[in-house]
Amino acid sequence: MITIVGLAEIRAHLRLDAGPTSEDGYLQLLLDTAIAAVEEATERTFEGEGATLVDKRLALANQAMLLLIGQWYVNREASPVEGRPAAEYPLSVSWIFEKLKKWPEE
Repeated sequence: MITIVGLAEIRAHLRLDAGPTSEDGYLQLLLDTAIAAVEEATERTFEGEGATLVDKRLALANQAMLLLIGQWYVNREASPVEGRPAAEYPLSVSWIFEKLKKWPEE
């Protein structure tokens, strides 16, 4: 069974020490924000009776969250790219969001 990404997976993704670190509070904030971002952008949910981010969709959502968390961890301030607003998601994350939005209901 696949579950929502946790702090251990985030630490591994960011190549931090495996055990608890002084960054864990910040990492939890990034995780909470990533969950909200995925749910809002895909119009799907992780939890509750009507959860729609399950199975293979959940694996994609977890990857999007890791990419977002990595981006936000490295760039702790807004970092606009010329010609694009700072609020835009990285291309790889946007691609995953589009796939999740278009994924047919089962």
